[in-house]
Amino acid sequence: MVWSYILFVENYDNPFMVRREAIFDFARNATDVITANTKIVGKAKEIREKGIKEKDSLHLACAIYGECKYFVTTDDRILKYKDEMIDIVDPVQFIKIWEGVVKDE
Repeated sequence: MVWSYILFVENYDNPFMVRREAIFDFARNATDVITANTKIVGKAKEIREKGIKEKDSLHLACAIYGECKYFVTTDDRILKYKDEMIDIVDPVQFIKIWEGVVKDE
């Protein structure tokens, strides 16, 4: 699991302390933390040009930069976005892949 600077930014803005702390606890499981750089910003701009919102484009660009195999989301707009560098799946698809129910593409 990869964590990113944009996840930290958004979580700091979370008004619910219990949720914010739980998310930070979850972040401790990350194997890598992606920090901001010009490659991420450039990729995020390219993603935004395809109709993805700013923060979402940064999340996706960080995952791509971090060489993640999957980006798990429930956002319909992101699920429609295609990038050869990463598989974008919803949580149910991811679990099916993880459990071997659906063949990994």
